[in-house]
Amino acid sequence: MEANAVLEKIRKRGLTIKAVGDSISLAPKDLINHQMIGFVREYKQELLAVLNDERTPSHIERKRMLREGRLEVLRILLWRFLEDESCRNFKRHTNKEVYDEF
Repeated sequence: MEANAVLEKIRKRGLTIKAVGDSISLAPKDLINHQMIGFVREYKQELLAVLNDERTPSHIERKRMLREGRLEVLRILLWRFLEDESCRNFKRHTNKEVYDEF
């Protein structure tokens, strides 16, 4: 059986299937039985290939933007930390102790 046909059969049963790294996630659990698990294991590599191909460029772009957004938040937090007078005093105090020991 072709992987696309297997995928269609799984989805027709009301299951949501997605690739998570090298694994496959199926939901909802109450629709999964031992036969379905065996079926997915048998076609796992083919299913992973099809599921990974289904990822659209917009999905990849959203993930990239999320990463960049997290970096921007870290930049803002660091900038606020360095601009805060009490943080600058803490930094000077900490550095002074380190240099005094040498």
